[in-house]
Amino acid sequence: MTEAPIPGPASTLGTGFAHLPTTKHGRWAMWLFVTCVVAVGLFLYFFLPIQGTTVDAGWRGVAMQIAAATMVWTGLAGSGFALFALVRQHERSWTVYLATVPLAFLVLAMLVEILSAFLGQGAE
Repeated sequence: MTEAPIPGPASTLGTGFAHLPTTKHGRWAMWLFVTCVVAVGLFLYFFLPIQGTTVDAGWRGVAMQIAAATMVWTGLAGSGFALFALVRQHERSWTVYLATVPLAFLVLAMLVEILSAFLGQGAE
């Protein structure tokens, strides 16, 4: 008599584009991207003060720096994990593709800076 498989995370996640990641690196990429998005929200909250107030150089400045550092490092680490999961482990989840967005923004910013330097329109 054959037993039915026990339902669990591996049997319910799926392996296609519309499902959550199934590999360890894919899950790391997804959660680092979520952390990056939360850090972007905190950065914008501390960077854009409520109208009528001024930016306090004390705790608000420190919180903004921590949120900015968290945003950059989790975005780059998540993109690295996502690229590894996509290329080496053949992960195909949409959240892993989404985790490559911070790296795409970094590459785009670098291309804009290089092109503006070649065209003579760079910041002086």
